[in-house]
Amino acid sequence: MMKTVEKPASGTATKDISAFWDACAEDGSTREICSYFPKMPKMEGMLGICFSGGMEALKFPYGIGVEYDGRPVVHDNLEIVEIPAHTYAVFTCKGKMPEAFVTTYKKIVSEFFPQSDRYEYGQGIELEVYPSEKVDDPNYTCETWIAVNEK
Repeated sequence: MMKTVEKPASGTATKDISAFWDACAEDGSTREICSYFPKMPKMEGMLGICFSGGMEALKFPYGIGVEYDGRPVVHDNLEIVEIPAHTYAVFTCKGKMPEAFVTTYKKIVSEFFPQSDRYEYGQGIELEVYPSEKVDDPNYTCETWIAVNEK
């Protein structure tokens, strides 16, 4: 269950995504999304979802969602998007968001992938798993899941 946005390519993806989260909180979308959260979720928390495999030259598809519980969708501004099975490399982000996410992502791109003998970028979905809304806490911890393929 999620809400998505497409943004033109630019150097301000972090600002655009942060603004999208703020807008979804203000217009009630995050509350609507959370109403579909299952009682026994496999993934604990809200998800930021980047559809990197489907990125077009001038678009940056990004969505906010939760694991879907299967109930009928009654909110017109939400859609169900099935995330295909994939292998993910999971990284922990610690610190205030979005700075901690940016720092972690830079390390993934500049250290993990260049040094990995086993994995390469999977051109798939990237998940940001946020267990709580306290993203301003300097000790906040969340996860970034990056789709990978074996070399």
